[in-house]
Amino acid sequence: MRLEKVEDRFRERVELRWRSYALLMGRMEARAVTPHSRTSRAAASKAEPEAPFQAWEESKPYVTSSLPALEAAKCASLQGEEAFTAYHQALFRGLFVESRDISDAEVLVAMAKEQGLDADRFRSDLEASRQRVAVIGEHLEMLSEYGEAASGVPLVIIGGRDPIVGAAPSDLYIRIIERALEEGITSPGG
Repeated sequence: MRLEKVEDRFRERVELRWRSYALLMGRMEARAVTPHSRTSRAAASKAEPEAPFQAWEESKPYVTSSLPALEAAKCASLQGEEAFTAYHQALFRGLFVESRDISDAEVLVAMAKEQGLDADRFRSDLEASRQRVAVIGEHLEMLSEYGEAASGVPLVIIGGRDPIVGAAPSDLYIRIIERALEEGITSPGG
C-alpha cells in the first residue's frame, strides 16, 4: 500500500497509526454502487499508479456497512502487528481491486484464513464483537476532531495539519511529511 511505502521511506522518523473511521456506520441493505463511487475509483487509479482501483463488478454485492471490516481489522491486530498489516492490506485489496463485500462476516473470515491468521480465533473475536467499542470510540474521536472534513478514507493527518481526504498521490504525502520534519513536528498532533 502507498501509505506503508511512504512510512518505509521515513522508517525511523515517522510512525503510521491506523485509526477507525466508518464512512457507513449503520447497515444499508441492498446498497448499489453509485456513479460517485465509480468516478472516485477511476480518478484515484488515474492519479496514482500505485493505487490499483478497479470498477466494482456489478454482479457482486456491494458493501452495506463499514463497521464489520473495521472490527475485523482490530480482530486481526489481536494476532500481532504482522497479522494486522497483512489483513489490513487484504481488506483494501479486497474492496478496491477484487470487489469483495467486506461487510460480510464470511468474506472477512475467509480473508483472515487467506492471510494465515488463526481463522477460528478470528471468527470468535469477530462474532463476540470484542473490538466494536474501540472502533466506535475511534470513529467518534475522528468526527469530534475533524467534523465535516472527515468525509472519506483514508483520512490522513500529518503533524496536526488539515486532513488529506481520500486517495492521494504518494508524492503529496512525502512533501507534507518532509515539511513537517523540517519544522520539527514529530507527532500526528503537532
